[in-house]
Amino acid sequence: MKRTALALLLLAGCGGDQKDSGYTKTPIKLDEVPESIRKVAESEMKDSKLEDAFKKSKKDGGLVSYEIRAKNTKTGKINEVGIAPDGTVVDRE
Repeated sequence: MKRTALALLLLAGCGGDQKDSGYTKTPIKLDEVPESIRKVAESEMKDSKLEDAFKKSKKDGGLVSYEIRAKNTKTGKINEVGIAPDGTVVDRE
């Protein structure tokens, strides 16, 4: 019973906002991210190694942003930056 309740709580918290927001977040390889976007991510997250990338798109397929995750090599902290296709930073975590 406890495992079922825990699983339901975890599922409820995973991606629920994305479905309701009208956006999809698709994992992509780092080498699929345009070089200009990778350079912005690297400059925003100094001392970090880029690890994961996602494309955030509208349900109709229109690209909204790239989300890049990186791990700080000094602190081990995971950081994330959202970058619009024109290179503008739209979100930081």
